[in-house]
Amino acid sequence: MSRGFSASDLAILQRNQKRFRHLVKMEFSTVLYLTTAPADVTYSSDTYIAANQILSIGDLSENVVPTVQTTNITLSGIESDNISIMLTEDFINVPVTITAVILDTDNSVLVAVPFKYLIQSCSFDDNLDSGKLTVNWTLTSHWSNFDRVAGRWCNSRDQQYFYSGDTFFKSADQPLRSARWGQK
Repeated sequence: MSRGFSASDLAILQRNQKRFRHLVKMEFSTVLYLTTAPADVTYSSDTYIAANQILSIGDLSENVVPTVQTTNITLSGIESDNISIMLTEDFINVPVTITAVILDTDNSVLVAVPFKYLIQSCSFDDNLDSGKLTVNWTLTSHWSNFDRVAGRWCNSRDQQYFYSGDTFFKSADQPLRSARWGQK
């Protein structure tokens, strides 16, 4: 997909392949900004920290057909403040944006392509020998919002969940007696 790149963006993409990096924005209560670049990168008024915490980022892909895309991010050498955020907060469906960027020689962003995900799961590997904690996040596209309830249900329990005290459907599961329509 072209994503509407201009001719100059396409020319930059063709000549600057070795300056390809990732910017990762994890939207916990305290937003984490990380990058795979060797130095900090400022993009959209946010500074992404180059702390060598990102070990790997899985393949980033998109499709014109609405399908669930998944990828992984593996972090290591994480600062203790960030570890406490990851351990204490509910992380399911936390938005994560991975922006693939082409950087100029001064680390300014020439071309940026964002990919939006939600956190699906997380696993920790605490290596006692090396003293390092590795965190692997499994991300999935917004097409898989696990909190969303699809469809409309016509029963009292679901009605009470969304509208406490509403008893409209209290008799919905009981069979009706024969009803006559029209004149007697």
